[in-house]
Amino acid sequence: MGSSFYKTVPFMLDASCSELQANLAVGLARSKDLAEESYLLDWFNNYEKDNENGAKVTERLINVSQDEQFSTSFVASNLTGNYYVVDSNKQVKKDILTEADDSWFFTMMKSSQTLFYSVDYNKTLNKTNFWFNVKVFNTAGEAIGFAGMAVDLQKTVAKINKSLPSPQSWVGIIDNTDTISLCSNTDF
Repeated sequence: MGSSFYKTVPFMLDASCSELQANLAVGLARSKDLAEESYLLDWFNNYEKDNENGAKVTERLINVSQDEQFSTSFVASNLTGNYYVVDSNKQVKKDILTEADDSWFFTMMKSSQTLFYSVDYNKTLNKTNFWFNVKVFNTAGEAIGFAGMAVDLQKTVAKINKSLPSPQSWVGIIDNTDTISLCSNTDF
């Protein structure tokens, strides 16, 4: 009996993680699409002064954040230093990027990479998310900002936790610093 249980555990975990895999694939595709939207590029190039394109950006950010598996979406401009993110009330909040608080942005802008992933706690949303950060490029091929969205890992962990094989089992998310950033076992 015990050996068959242990043989089925990987299949149970695969099944419980399939939703997360789908959410990650959709999040990546939507982040790339957002970063390539012509109205976003135009809005950034006009230093966010074009109200028509600004309304399109705001509408798109809110719309892609409506799906329950995604906690937010965002755009950030290197030209103005502005960061727009959908908050927990599904409203777009504007922040100013600073080296002290937003080192991720400035570090990634200097990198030759065009796509970044990270697990991070967001204080605006009070959630741990899996973030997609896709560079936005102008017509000259210069990086002028980022666009992306975040998968709500807390909801995902809660769903996966329901399908764990035993009460002693737990699921956790380990970030790039090897720290458990989210865990279904509150003792960690």
